Parts: sequence; C-alpha cells; structure tokens
Amino acid sequence: GAPVIAKIGQKIAEKAVPATQEVEAMAKKLYETMDQSNVRIVQPVVAKFSSLMGNFVGNSQQYLKRSHTVVNEKLAQLKDLAAEPLSVTRMNEFYKDLRQSASNVGGTEGSILYSMADKVKSLFDNITPKELGGASAQDIVNLRRANDLQRRAFKSADIDEILRKATLKAEGETSNVPAATAIQKGFESLAANKGKMASFSAEERKLIEGVAKGTYKTKILNVLSKLKPGMKLDARALVYALGGSANPAAAVALAGTGAAAGAARNVMVKGQAEKVGRFIRNKGPVQPPPFRFPYPVTSTGVATAQEATPNRMRR
Repeated sequence: GAPVIAKIGQKIAEKAVPATQEVEAMAKKLYETMDQSNVRIVQPVVAKFSSLMGNFVGNSQQYLKRSHTVVNEKLAQLKDLAAEPLSVTRMNEFYKDLRQSASNVGGTEGSILYSMADKVKSLFDNITPKELGGASAQDIVNLRRANDLQRRAFKSADIDEILRKATLKAEGETSNVPAATAIQKGFESLAANKGKMASFSAEERKLIEGVAKGTYKTKILNVLSKLKPGMKLDARALVYALGGSANPAAAVALAGTGAAAGAARNVMVKGQAEKVGRFIRNKGPVQPPPFRFPYPVTSTGVATAQEATPNRMRR
C-alpha cells in the first residue's frame, strides 16, 4: 500500500545522501582542481590576513598569551604561510588543523581556535578573483562550493563521532549504559559547546537540541525500559508522569516489557541522530550562494578595476 511505498521511497532517499567521507572527498577534489589551475591567494592578502588574525586574537579577552600555547603556535604558522602566495588547498588544511586543534584542547583556548577557523571561513567566503591572482568566475564558484561541502563534512563528522563513541560505550563489556542514553549525552555535550554550535545553523541547532532532550516517545520508552521482568505500567499513569505531553494511544501501544522498550528506544534515538547527519550533508542543493562580481572581468577572468581589500576580520 501507500505507507509501504512511502517507506521504500524514504529508504532510497536516505541512501542517496552521501556519507561524510564522500562529502569531504568532493570538497577536496574541487580544491585540487583550483590548485591545478594555479589559483593562489596573493601574498599581500595572506600577509594582511595574518596581521588581522593576530590583532583579533590579541584583543580577545579570553586570550592568555602565556598559557594558550596552541593558539600561539597557529598564529606563528599563519605568519610563516604569509611569506608567499598560498594555494586554497593549503589554506583549507590550515582551517582543518584549527578545527581539529580546537576539538583536542577544548575549553577557552579551544573556543579561540574555533573563532580563528571561522575567520578563515570568512576569508574564503568573501575573497575576490583579484585576491586569488586573477581567478576565473568558475574558480570562485568552485571555491564557494568546496567551502560549503567542507563545512558540511566537518559538522557531519561531529555527529558521526558521537554515534561512534556511544556505540563503543554501550557495547563495552562492563557497560550498563544504553546506546540511546550515550547518544543523548553526546548530543547534550555538543549542544553545550558554544564554539562548535556556532558553526551550525539555527535549524541544525534545533535538531541537535531535540535529540539531546528526547521526544515524548523516547521518554515513554525510557520509563518502560526500567520496568522489571513481568512488571507493567498503566498507560494512564505514564501519561500523567510525563505531564500530559504523551499521546495516550501511543502510551498504550508502547506499554510492554522493559527490555523491548529499551531496544526500541535505542533504535529510535539512533535514527534521530542519523537524521541530523543526513540533514547537514544534504540540506538543499549543494550549491554556493550566487556570486556577483563587483567590477568588470575580462575574458581571462582578471579584474579590470581596482577594488579595496575589505576588512573581513570582524570583531
């Protein structure tokens, strides 16, 4: 019937969404295409960006010069990179390194590193053909598209890592933590990480917080999962315990043994978490925002008018 066809269609659509590694590979291929075309960020732009990054970090109230050694290391690295024109692949590697370092160190220093990565993202989002050494219009489109794919891959990787850790924790020999609980704890931790959450859209943040909080169905299943063998819980009492937020008919249908309820909750929460990852990787067409040249471009793609380099290092 129609419900079965709808479920089959949904499964096909889910399989059509590329995995995190595939999204990242698509971005990498676009960056490499620009490298092969000898597209480079001109040296004065890289040098100015390095200087502005140093000012941004130095003026941050969170920054502690003596103790934030990883931040200092990344600033020195960027200063070295600014000595010559820079490929977009190399700048992207620096962006990835900043995000990985932020994840590793955490805390206040991690927050600064995430902000530094956001500045690189801003540079990529606003760079002009002239600042890319006379790049073509297609190069700019490729860069915007690669950046979008790369950001999606990073955010999706955060979801993948939560699921990986939750599975390991739940399947541990001495573990008594349900997979659903481990997943929700992981999403709670992500939702509390201001540095990481800043990279997610409002709709993505809402989905993440939704998994962390749980739905009325997962809450019902959580209560039922704690029942001892042979015990039953009156569905009306369950609805009352949940403050009337549950659907009475659903509560009756879900009433059953604790083990079955726990297994059902694990499947439901994992499905909700995976749905967040798919949404991030496939939210709308993989297209860059429309790009409009602010000045004329020749047939070779080289700008013919002067344009002042904008200050992208917003504080």
